[in-house]
Amino acid sequence: MLDGQGHCYWATIASLSKDHATLTIASQCYVPLSPLQITLVQGLSAADHMDFSLQKGVELGLHRFIPVNCERSVSRIDAARSESKLRHWQKVAQASCMQSANPWLPHIHQAQDLGSALDWMSSKTDASTTKSSTFTYRWMLDPYANQSLNEMLSSNSQRGTTAQIPNRQVSLLVGPEAGLSDQEVNAAKRAGFESIHLGPRTLRTETAAMAAIAVLQAAWGDWSQPASPRWI
Repeated sequence: MLDGQGHCYWATIASLSKDHATLTIASQCYVPLSPLQITLVQGLSAADHMDFSLQKGVELGLHRFIPVNCERSVSRIDAARSESKLRHWQKVAQASCMQSANPWLPHIHQAQDLGSALDWMSSKTDASTTKSSTFTYRWMLDPYANQSLNEMLSSNSQRGTTAQIPNRQVSLLVGPEAGLSDQEVNAAKRAGFESIHLGPRTLRTETAAMAAIAVLQAAWGDWSQPASPRWI
Protein backbone atom coordinates (compact mmCIF):
# COMPACT_ATOMS: atom_id res chain seq x y z
CA MET A 1 0.00 0.00 0.00
CA LEU A 2 1.05 3.62 -0.63
CA ASP A 3 -0.09 6.71 1.26
CA GLY A 4 0.93 9.29 -1.33
CA GLN A 5 3.37 10.92 1.12
CA GLY A 6 6.38 8.67 0.66
CA HIS A 7 5.36 5.71 2.83
CA CYS A 8 5.00 2.13 1.56
CA TYR A 9 3.31 -0.63 3.56
CA TRP A 10 3.51 -4.39 3.22
CA ALA A 11 0.20 -5.73 4.49
CA THR A 12 -1.88 -8.89 4.56
CA ILE A 13 -5.66 -9.18 4.53
CA ALA A 14 -6.85 -10.17 8.00
CA SER A 15 -10.55 -10.24 7.13
CA LEU A 16 -12.66 -9.45 4.09
CA SER A 17 -16.37 -8.87 3.57
CA LYS A 18 -18.52 -7.34 0.87
CA ASP A 19 -17.90 -3.73 1.93
CA HIS A 20 -15.09 -3.95 4.48
CA ALA A 21 -11.52 -5.17 4.67
CA THR A 22 -9.14 -5.38 7.62
CA LEU A 23 -5.42 -5.30 6.92
CA THR A 24 -2.45 -6.20 9.08
CA ILE A 25 0.70 -4.20 8.37
CA ALA A 26 3.77 -6.41 8.46
CA SER A 27 6.41 -3.81 7.60
CA GLN A 28 6.77 -0.35 6.15
CA CYS A 29 9.37 1.84 4.49
CA TYR A 30 9.84 5.48 3.59
CA VAL A 31 11.09 6.70 0.20
CA PRO A 32 12.56 10.23 0.46
CA LEU A 33 11.31 12.92 -1.87
CA SER A 34 13.42 13.25 -4.99
CA PRO A 35 16.02 16.06 -4.98
CA LEU A 36 14.30 17.22 -8.18
CA GLN A 37 10.72 18.51 -8.03
CA ILE A 38 9.18 19.01 -11.47
CA THR A 39 6.07 21.10 -12.12
CA LEU A 40 4.45 20.49 -15.50
CA VAL A 41 2.39 23.42 -16.78
CA GLN A 42 0.59 21.66 -19.63
CA GLY A 43 -1.44 23.47 -22.27
CA LEU A 44 -4.82 21.79 -22.61
CA SER A 45 -4.95 19.36 -25.50
CA ALA A 46 -7.18 16.45 -26.43
CA ALA A 47 -8.51 14.57 -23.40
CA ASP A 48 -6.56 11.39 -24.09
CA HIS A 49 -3.36 13.41 -24.51
CA MET A 50 -3.88 15.09 -21.15
CA ASP A 51 -4.48 11.74 -19.46
CA PHE A 52 -1.35 10.38 -21.11
CA SER A 53 0.78 13.33 -19.99
CA LEU A 54 -0.41 13.02 -16.40
CA GLN A 55 -0.20 9.23 -16.28
CA LYS A 56 3.30 9.00 -17.69
CA GLY A 57 4.40 12.09 -15.79
CA VAL A 58 3.47 10.43 -12.50
CA GLU A 59 5.40 7.31 -13.51
CA LEU A 60 8.42 9.53 -14.16
CA GLY A 61 8.13 11.26 -10.77
CA LEU A 62 6.14 14.42 -11.55
CA HIS A 63 5.67 16.65 -8.48
CA ARG A 64 2.97 19.08 -9.65
CA PHE A 65 0.55 19.20 -12.62
CA ILE A 66 -1.04 22.48 -13.74
CA PRO A 67 -3.37 22.20 -16.78
CA VAL A 68 -3.88 25.54 -18.54
CA ASN A 69 -6.26 26.91 -21.15
CA CYS A 70 -4.23 28.42 -23.99
CA GLU A 71 -5.22 30.51 -26.98
CA ARG A 72 -4.62 27.59 -29.35
CA SER A 73 -6.03 24.81 -27.15
CA VAL A 74 -8.39 22.63 -29.20
CA SER A 75 -10.06 21.54 -25.97
CA ARG A 76 -10.96 23.98 -23.21
CA ILE A 77 -12.38 23.42 -19.73
CA ASP A 78 -14.77 25.95 -18.24
CA ALA A 79 -15.63 26.47 -14.57
CA ALA A 80 -18.63 24.14 -14.77
CA ARG A 81 -16.46 21.18 -15.79
CA SER A 82 -13.42 22.07 -13.72
CA GLU A 83 -14.31 20.10 -10.58
CA SER A 84 -15.30 16.90 -12.40
CA LYS A 85 -12.18 17.05 -14.55
CA LEU A 86 -10.01 17.53 -11.46
CA ARG A 87 -11.54 14.43 -9.86
CA HIS A 88 -10.87 12.48 -13.06
CA TRP A 89 -7.22 13.54 -13.13
CA GLN A 90 -6.81 12.68 -9.46
CA LYS A 91 -8.01 9.14 -10.21
CA VAL A 92 -5.60 8.92 -13.15
CA ALA A 93 -2.73 9.99 -10.90
CA GLN A 94 -3.69 7.55 -8.13
CA ALA A 95 -3.86 4.65 -10.58
CA SER A 96 -0.49 5.62 -12.04
CA CYS A 97 1.07 5.76 -8.56
CA MET A 98 -0.23 2.27 -7.82
CA GLN A 99 1.00 0.89 -11.15
CA SER A 100 4.49 2.38 -10.82
CA ALA A 101 4.84 2.00 -7.02
CA ASN A 102 5.42 5.74 -6.80
CA PRO A 103 4.70 6.63 -3.15
CA TRP A 104 4.46 10.38 -3.87
CA LEU A 105 1.11 11.56 -5.20
CA PRO A 106 1.55 14.77 -7.22
CA HIS A 107 -0.29 18.02 -6.57
CA ILE A 108 -2.93 18.47 -9.28
CA HIS A 109 -4.46 21.88 -9.95
CA GLN A 110 -7.78 22.72 -11.53
CA ALA A 111 -7.68 23.82 -15.15
CA GLN A 112 -7.11 27.56 -15.41
CA ASP A 113 -6.04 30.22 -17.88
CA LEU A 114 -2.32 30.37 -18.55
CA GLY A 115 -2.20 33.96 -17.26
CA SER A 116 -3.67 32.90 -13.92
CA ALA A 117 -1.15 30.08 -13.60
CA LEU A 118 1.74 32.43 -14.37
CA ASP A 119 0.48 34.93 -11.80
CA TRP A 120 0.19 32.18 -9.18
CA MET A 121 3.70 30.94 -9.87
CA SER A 122 5.13 34.46 -9.73
CA SER A 123 3.49 35.17 -6.39
CA LYS A 124 4.10 31.74 -4.87
CA THR A 125 6.48 31.75 -1.93
CA ASP A 126 7.91 28.40 -0.97
CA ALA A 127 9.98 28.21 2.20
CA SER A 128 12.21 25.59 0.61
CA THR A 129 13.39 28.06 -2.03
CA THR A 130 15.06 30.12 0.68
CA LYS A 131 17.50 27.33 1.41
CA SER A 132 20.94 27.89 -0.03
CA SER A 133 20.96 24.37 -1.50
CA THR A 134 17.73 24.84 -3.48
CA PHE A 135 17.79 26.15 -7.05
CA THR A 136 14.73 27.03 -9.13
CA TYR A 137 14.34 27.04 -12.90
CA ARG A 138 11.51 27.98 -15.27
CA TRP A 139 11.74 26.67 -18.81
CA MET A 140 9.27 26.53 -21.69
CA LEU A 141 9.59 24.23 -24.67
CA ASP A 142 9.99 26.03 -27.99
CA PRO A 143 11.22 24.17 -31.12
CA TYR A 144 12.79 27.43 -32.35
CA ALA A 145 14.61 28.36 -29.14
CA ASN A 146 18.31 29.25 -29.27
CA GLN A 147 19.29 26.95 -26.38
CA SER A 148 18.71 23.23 -26.02
CA LEU A 149 17.70 21.49 -22.80
CA ASN A 150 21.08 19.73 -22.72
CA GLU A 151 22.93 23.04 -23.01
CA MET A 152 20.84 24.52 -20.22
CA LEU A 153 21.49 21.53 -17.98
CA SER A 154 25.23 21.65 -18.66
CA SER A 155 25.46 25.35 -17.86
CA ASN A 156 23.67 24.84 -14.54
CA SER A 157 25.13 21.50 -13.43
CA GLN A 158 28.10 23.09 -11.65
CA ARG A 159 25.86 24.69 -9.05
CA GLY A 160 25.98 22.76 -5.80
CA THR A 161 28.58 20.31 -4.55
CA THR A 162 29.18 16.65 -5.12
CA ALA A 163 29.11 16.08 -1.36
CA GLN A 164 25.53 17.30 -1.09
CA ILE A 165 23.04 16.87 -3.93
CA PRO A 166 21.36 20.25 -4.43
CA ASN A 167 17.59 20.38 -4.39
CA ARG A 168 16.18 21.70 -7.64
CA GLN A 169 12.71 22.86 -8.60
CA VAL A 170 11.96 22.98 -12.30
CA SER A 171 8.77 24.41 -13.79
CA LEU A 172 8.27 23.17 -17.34
CA LEU A 173 5.78 24.96 -19.62
CA VAL A 174 4.53 22.95 -22.61
CA GLY A 175 2.03 24.37 -25.07
CA PRO A 176 -0.97 22.57 -26.62
CA GLU A 177 -0.94 20.83 -30.02
CA ALA A 178 -0.57 24.09 -31.97
CA GLY A 179 1.91 25.57 -29.51
CA LEU A 180 1.90 28.81 -27.55
CA SER A 181 0.96 32.10 -29.15
CA ASP A 182 3.45 34.98 -29.35
CA GLN A 183 1.53 36.77 -26.60
CA GLU A 184 1.72 33.71 -24.33
CA VAL A 185 5.44 33.27 -24.98
CA ASN A 186 6.05 36.90 -24.04
CA ALA A 187 3.89 36.56 -20.91
CA ALA A 188 5.85 33.46 -19.87
CA LYS A 189 9.14 35.28 -20.39
CA ARG A 190 7.94 38.12 -18.18
CA ALA A 191 7.16 35.48 -15.53
CA GLY A 192 10.75 34.26 -15.67
CA PHE A 193 10.53 31.40 -18.18
CA GLU A 194 13.42 30.76 -20.56
CA SER A 195 12.91 29.11 -23.96
CA ILE A 196 14.59 25.75 -24.65
CA HIS A 197 14.33 23.19 -27.45
CA LEU A 198 14.68 19.40 -27.52
CA GLY A 199 16.71 19.00 -30.69
CA PRO A 200 16.11 19.05 -34.45
CA ARG A 201 12.72 17.29 -34.44
CA THR A 202 9.41 18.88 -33.47
CA LEU A 203 7.68 16.60 -30.96
CA ARG A 204 3.99 16.28 -30.17
CA THR A 205 2.95 18.05 -26.99
CA GLU A 206 2.58 14.88 -24.94
CA THR A 207 5.84 13.44 -26.30
CA ALA A 208 7.80 16.64 -25.66
CA ALA A 209 6.70 16.86 -22.03
CA MET A 210 7.67 13.27 -21.24
CA ALA A 211 10.98 13.50 -23.11
CA ALA A 212 11.95 16.61 -21.16
CA ILE A 213 10.94 15.11 -17.81
CA ALA A 214 12.92 11.93 -18.53
CA VAL A 215 16.04 13.96 -19.39
CA LEU A 216 15.65 16.05 -16.23
CA GLN A 217 15.25 12.97 -14.03
CA ALA A 218 18.30 11.32 -15.58
CA ALA A 219 20.43 14.43 -15.09
CA TRP A 220 19.25 15.76 -11.74
CA GLY A 221 16.59 13.49 -10.31
CA ASP A 222 16.35 10.11 -8.65
CA TRP A 223 17.47 8.21 -11.73
CA SER A 224 21.07 9.25 -11.22
CA GLN A 225 20.79 9.24 -7.42
CA PRO A 226 18.31 6.51 -6.50
CA ALA A 227 16.77 6.85 -3.06
CA SER A 228 17.21 3.75 -0.88
CA PRO A 229 14.03 2.92 1.08
CA ARG A 230 14.43 3.49 4.77
CA TRP A 231 12.73 0.62 6.60
CA ILE A 232 10.95 1.51 9.82
